[in-house]
Amino acid sequence: MDLTLTFEDNGTAHDDLLLRIGDAIWRCDSYYLALDQGVLAEQEDAPKVRLVLRALLERWRTAIVGLADGATAYLPHDFSDQCTAWLACEMVGSEVLVRHGWALVEGWSISPSDPPAHLVKPAGFHVDGGPWRISFDDFLGGIVRSIEAAA
Repeated sequence: MDLTLTFEDNGTAHDDLLLRIGDAIWRCDSYYLALDQGVLAEQEDAPKVRLVLRALLERWRTAIVGLADGATAYLPHDFSDQCTAWLACEMVGSEVLVRHGWALVEGWSISPSDPPAHLVKPAGFHVDGGPWRISFDDFLGGIVRSIEAAA
């Protein structure tokens, strides 16, 4: 099973981020990635979105590589005005058990290039998809392919 998060620039900053987990697909906006103040604060364009997306995905990679067996990392991917979407990723042996969900944390309150501590469950988080079992190697490979695609 594969997992990727990619940017498909359509010039609108809406419905241009695509999260895929196997056959499941979520579209979300790059708007808050373009507004991120941690990377090229004076820009709000597609090249900046790609830089911020790479920074976000690097945080994902760090979170997963350092995840202990039985622990869960929360990885944000959708930043909206009144909520955020996350992947709850639990390490189970050599697999990652992935659940998709939403939280009450507003997108404007998070810097996508520097999201909050990955081991802290976001406020109001509730699962709305999954679980999917993905081998650790496939999960990490999907993150790496997503980073490369954002270049």
